Amino acid sequence: MKKLLTSLFILLCFLNSHGQDLQKIDSLKRLLNRSKEDTSKVKLLFALTLEYEDHDMKKAMSYTKEGGRLSNRLNYTAGKLKYNKRMMYLFATLTQHDSAIWYGKQILKIATETKDSLTMGIAYFTLGERYNFKSDYETGIAYSLKGYVL
Repeated sequence: MKKLLTSLFILLCFLNSHGQDLQKIDSLKRLLNRSKEDTSKVKLLFALTLEYEDHDMKKAMSYTKEGGRLSNRLNYTAGKLKYNKRMMYLFATLTQHDSAIWYGKQILKIATETKDSLTMGIAYFTLGERYNFKSDYETGIAYSLKGYVL
């Protein structure tokens, strides 16, 4: 009986948290539908990306791409950076290392242009990690060392 009650409690907790996730997604979508084509909308799109990336990569990718397109139209540098970070993460999760590397290099380019040394360092380390996953250890170490030197 104790095991049954424990199992039911765990199930109810899971269903409650899943329901809260759905409520959050619904709220974000309502806000998105009412938002103007500005940086706030970009932020909402990336917030939806975060909500979907653990269970629906297709939707996460779609919201990320929409956020990237809007960031480019607005010339919103922070949005462009976030777009590339999310895309790199999504492709890394899908173990598509070449695509993740491409987006990592875009992050590095933006960080270099904006003189953002923290993001540059993180980008170097992340690129090193991606190359290591591809078993290209020399390139991976080279990128990681560039991050260390910053």
